[in-house]
Amino acid sequence: MAFRRLFVLPTLLLLLAVVAPLVTGVETLYYRDVLSTHFPLKAAQALLLETKLDSGLDEATLLPLVDPYRAGQALLGNPNALVLYPTSLLLLVADALWTLNAHFWLHLLIAPWAGYWLGRAWGFGRPGAWTVGVAYASSGFFLSLFNLFNMIAGAALAPAFIAATLDATRSEPAASHAARRRRWVLVVGLWALVVLGGDPTLAVATAALAASAMVARDAGSVPVQAILRRLGVLLAAGVGGLLVAAPQIVELARILPRSARGYWRLDAGSILVQSLHPLSLLEQLSPLLFGAVEAGYWGMSLHQGNEPLLASLHPGWAVLALAVAGWPTASRRLRLWAAAWIGVGLFFALGVYNPLAPYLLDLPGASLLRYPVRLWSVVALALAVLAGAGLDALMRGAGHRRYRAVLSVALLGAVLALAGLVLPGAPTIRGLRSLAPERLVPELLAVEAFRWSLSWALLGLLCVVLWALSARWRRAPALAASATLICHLGTQLVFLGSLLDTDAAAPYRRPPEVLAQIPAGALIVHSASQSLFGGPSLPGLDVEERSLIPSVRQRHREATPFFGIGWGRRYALATTPEGLDSFFTVAMRSSMARAEDAQRVRLLQASGVDVLIVPRPVVHDSLHELTTIPGTSPGASLSFVYRVDGSPPPYALIETVRAAPNMSVGAEILASAEFDPLREVLLPSDDAPSDRTPFEDSTLPAGWSVRGLDAPTVDVLHDAPERVELDVEAPRGGVLVATERAWLPVWRARVDDEDSKVVVANLHRLAVVVPPGSHRVALWVDRRPTRAAVAVSLLTLLGLALLCLRRPNRTA
Repeated sequence: MAFRRLFVLPTLLLLLAVVAPLVTGVETLYYRDVLSTHFPLKAAQALLLETKLDSGLDEATLLPLVDPYRAGQALLGNPNALVLYPTSLLLLVADALWTLNAHFWLHLLIAPWAGYWLGRAWGFGRPGAWTVGVAYASSGFFLSLFNLFNMIAGAALAPAFIAATLDATRSEPAASHAARRRRWVLVVGLWALVVLGGDPTLAVATAALAASAMVARDAGSVPVQAILRRLGVLLAAGVGGLLVAAPQIVELARILPRSARGYWRLDAGSILVQSLHPLSLLEQLSPLLFGAVEAGYWGMSLHQGNEPLLASLHPGWAVLALAVAGWPTASRRLRLWAAAWIGVGLFFALGVYNPLAPYLLDLPGASLLRYPVRLWSVVALALAVLAGAGLDALMRGAGHRRYRAVLSVALLGAVLALAGLVLPGAPTIRGLRSLAPERLVPELLAVEAFRWSLSWALLGLLCVVLWALSARWRRAPALAASATLICHLGTQLVFLGSLLDTDAAAPYRRPPEVLAQIPAGALIVHSASQSLFGGPSLPGLDVEERSLIPSVRQRHREATPFFGIGWGRRYALATTPEGLDSFFTVAMRSSMARAEDAQRVRLLQASGVDVLIVPRPVVHDSLHELTTIPGTSPGASLSFVYRVDGSPPPYALIETVRAAPNMSVGAEILASAEFDPLREVLLPSDDAPSDRTPFEDSTLPAGWSVRGLDAPTVDVLHDAPERVELDVEAPRGGVLVATERAWLPVWRARVDDEDSKVVVANLHRLAVVVPPGSHRVALWVDRRPTRAAVAVSLLTLLGLALLCLRRPNRTA
């Protein structure tokens, strides 16, 4: 009871106080990937679920393979959508925005318990084990995940999976067979959740952490054969978890080869982007040293010109002090495990700054190391475990001198840093400004200097308070430990609270006003969100406002895909940054970004686009202005909304074919003034009957014939996201083009009773060649692999349930 009152309750109250606006739905996270990448994926899943609730659920609703609101890109096969992760069930009772935010705050509340379990598995007392959870959940690494929907789940569950592995492999002669089976079932279930959490790199790192923890614990005390046997069982459990997650894995495998990520080999620069610059390690000592997210990060030069993937790596001075205090008193095996993983994490996180990086890139699976700073996860977890060992030691009366020594050095550092701000010449300011003189302009430098002063003053005060509390460790260790953790967590939430920055949710629950001017069912391109017409229209950072909220609200006003999808609007060329959308769509987007305005308009027509939203005026005979969208501040530039004429209907039977040997030539043909998308279609040369020749007797495949000179007609009988049926009257034959659907390798086609090849039309659209005559044409997504994967997953779950329920054999 005392443990819950002194340790658990204060932690949960502090965390709940921070996330209360998200829990109540009054506010929403908004920074970077939250709304720009993950919200539209969740909104699409919610809309698909909502449309089927009244008519009954089916497999296409529960396991949607394509996203109709992004012109048919993959959904289930994209791990970033987390379609199968349990938080998706919240869509049954809540809207997509609340569900999205719940995914974050639920895992923040789970993380301390997962760390506590890991600490107990290493043999810590309850206060020390709880320290592991608090240190990990409040680390800069973990709080930085509050804009990474596809990483926070795996990160939160990683300590629990390692702990479950240690428990399942522990030698306990008194444990019953049923108890051991249940432990292994728990390992399988947690591993499946880590895999479904959306980040393969974190999943691999978690598996390695778990296996190595078991080996480190048992080495020297358990026979080698027993360790190998346990590793074998752990491998089998890992396979079981993959089988549970089979539907997502199978669908990813189906789309990956023809996705941008799978088709294009990533170069070294793409793989090693977001490497850990050595100077970034200074952030271990000073939180948000290079800028806060709400003020705009100014240390881009440390991250190859980008904002950092992880906005902070600061673990907290209390954690560092506890880790140093606990190091000599921790078991040799624990020290070896933690030190090894700190070294491994640092080695890989350095990425491009690691001199061995060129050799590592030649290894199989090197592309998994994209964004190498993600491997800081193992460092954050290892530091948290050492901090738990340190608090355990302090409660036993050990390590007090080392603990105070670290606090003294930290206090001295804070005083020196403050002095460097006020001494003549301000050496601290000069040193920091030299890192980014072009961005750290005088106005922002003054604001940052004030923020640094407050941070270092608060850090110095924290050291004084922790030093004062250290006098209570021997007389009232529980109270001292509880107060230490409360001080640490409170200061971390103050320092890094901007990583959980929120905005009012109400504006995003209202449809953008401009949608009233756009016809329902129109296929939209928002050029600024993909930089298609000369770059983004979003306003830059206002140094006085010190907020990114105006730019995010401007995205809402402009009905970007991030917000329009939530209101059932469909967008073309709305790709996501992880590279799992169709290679052909990404290539078309790249071609458009490089073209001139007139060529861009023709590429839009060939893609079946009806509406263009662009940050500047564009003059073209096929564009007709519908409305304008003013900026959020006086004098801000307008965005323009145009109707695009000359685009073919959603399903068009085209008789004249052009052939292209490659994507570059194809883009030139589509962008040329001679190409008419209403009467011509572009096919890859291998699929094209001829080059710019109508389907006539002389060019038809053997067995085809002309049945008259009537115009072709297309009647849509059924139009669903994953199945289309049409009656086609094709007097001279032609190509049936689904002008608003992306080509994916999961699509199949049938003309009457004959299977037909699905081809790529106009560089990225779905199409099928139709012979002359009247035909029933069907296009559908092949779900046979999905059904097989679901069957495997259900059978695995059934087997796990039977293992839990199985009664031990009784002998007479």
